[in-house]
Amino acid sequence: MNTKTFYLLVAVLAGMFVSQGAVREARAQADEDTVRCAQAVSKAMVDYTTRVYDAKAGCESKRIQSSRPRFCGQDERKQKDIAAANQRLERELRNCKEGALANLCPLGARSGIALTAGLTDEANPLSIASSLEDLVSRVFVAPMNAFGCLPRPGWGAERPAEECSKVLARNGGELFEELQECFSDCELKQMKSNEVDVPCVDVTTGAPLTSKVSECISKEVTAFFSTMDRKCTDEGIDQLGCPEGQTTSTALAHSIATDFLQMSEGLNLGLFHSVCRSETDSVVETVPSSATLLPSGKAVTVTCGTVLDEGFMEGNTILRLDSNVNCDSVQAAIDGLMVSSSGITIDGIDEYGVIGMDRSRYRTGAGIRLLPGATNVTLKNLKSIRRFGVGISDSGTNSGLRIQNVALRRNDTAGMEIYSPDVVIEGVYADRNKVGVVLDGDNIVIRDSTIRRCDGSRGLGLVVRGLDADENGVAIEVRDLFFEHNGVAVDVVGSHHRILDNRVTRSRYSALESDTQHSLYDGNMFRDSRQGFGLEIRGSNNIVNDNHSESNGLAGFAITGNGNVVTNNSAGDERRGNGNKGGGITVTGIENKLGNNGSYRNRPTQYVVGRYNVDSGGNSANGDSVSFGQNGVSVE
Repeated sequence: MNTKTFYLLVAVLAGMFVSQGAVREARAQADEDTVRCAQAVSKAMVDYTTRVYDAKAGCESKRIQSSRPRFCGQDERKQKDIAAANQRLERELRNCKEGALANLCPLGARSGIALTAGLTDEANPLSIASSLEDLVSRVFVAPMNAFGCLPRPGWGAERPAEECSKVLARNGGELFEELQECFSDCELKQMKSNEVDVPCVDVTTGAPLTSKVSECISKEVTAFFSTMDRKCTDEGIDQLGCPEGQTTSTALAHSIATDFLQMSEGLNLGLFHSVCRSETDSVVETVPSSATLLPSGKAVTVTCGTVLDEGFMEGNTILRLDSNVNCDSVQAAIDGLMVSSSGITIDGIDEYGVIGMDRSRYRTGAGIRLLPGATNVTLKNLKSIRRFGVGISDSGTNSGLRIQNVALRRNDTAGMEIYSPDVVIEGVYADRNKVGVVLDGDNIVIRDSTIRRCDGSRGLGLVVRGLDADENGVAIEVRDLFFEHNGVAVDVVGSHHRILDNRVTRSRYSALESDTQHSLYDGNMFRDSRQGFGLEIRGSNNIVNDNHSESNGLAGFAITGNGNVVTNNSAGDERRGNGNKGGGITVTGIENKLGNNGSYRNRPTQYVVGRYNVDSGGNSANGDSVSFGQNGVSVE
């Protein structure tokens, strides 16, 4: 791609050439109910549109990759995903008071029913669902008449087409989500302010006017262009039958980014600048959040900074949130909730959580902080803990902590930091925190969780520290986690950890970096690390067994420590040819034992094994047996 053309396209898409000479009058500060409703509707619309695009485009991409005929028109999984998106939309809109929704009048709708219909009714050609269906059809299905275009593929497409389809489905949806948030973040802040120098957008065209919105759009579009440039070749575009009538990756990236930007501008205008929106001049002070103590059933209120001690709990064991604990207007660096009583549960009932400060300079506290000595505490079903320094933070003395079904988003230091022993964490979703999760203790288990898009300097997803203090053989167990779009997804130090059955994909750097002793790495999959290894073992006396590593920028497995046992692993994919770009299995330490490993279609080598390592037999390269003595071996 021509560099000058590339950045010119980004600048145009970001609206940087829009004239800002005209004077525009900003709306008055909205009342708190309307602001909260706008937050709920904005979140609901972003979530709905992203999920529907993912369902529709994802099905078409899987159809193209399928080895047998598959049709998306009546695909059961797609229909279930869309139905789930509709249900989530309806549920989110219930967070709006009817009067506030009528004042906001998003997309011309003064009720939740009308707004839902305007978004979801595919029989209405003007609905958002219909617009997304039309876009997916142009990208994946509709025949194109451009000169030289091949027919649209049905199923079993060639590899370049498969890779392009994945990018268009996955990264396209992410671009759409981020563009909408570029606009809504600005609009929500301006709704709360009496002083607005420059409106977020031109209220006639929807084009961005503030540099912050433009820069946000530029960043996201640049990232999308970069991904298209790396993963979607002109050959793949040709094999897909010229999506949107485009014949090159550059042209298609520009076309899709333009589509999503225009849709985002339209949604933003419809939500925040509806012609039927009413204004109110009242400024409502922050209202304490409602909650219920159980089993007594006593209704209570909590505010940002509430301490859950014995006096507050009054002999009850459960605090059920009946609304969000909202700290967004607090102009101080404090915690959301603090727990000092043992044996209690905070339950968000899958609807509510703890919302942090609007201003980033106040985000140094924790969403939920466990004070010293509070043991056997359970945090569960919390819809979102966001915009704090740390989402959940303990004191190192909170044994018996249980964290279940909690979402951690956009916290400025980390989603979660746990230093206590005997902790179980499951069902956590950590997204866009500086660091995802930090674990440093003994007898900690984290399982069935997702960590993605960490945006700190190294993009650390999961940081594992700690030692086996009680000598029971296990310090920290990490099982069945999914990682994507982090920098270094997993960073492990210490001893006696168990890293089992995890999937790590699309890291900027290495998927997993380890400097441990006496730890087990078993059943993990590492792929698509752009600038790093799949698995790097720098420590000693570990067991590395039955892992798979493919399509990484450097070697699939890099063993630089000593005395490790490396067995039954595979580097590269024998059938599909998804080799690693920096070699298959590279061993530079000594006294490592290698047995029954397979290396397939890696570049430039399948094996590089240094001197004084041990061949346990059964190793192969592209199906051929490989053996080595004390002088090592290099196999291309």
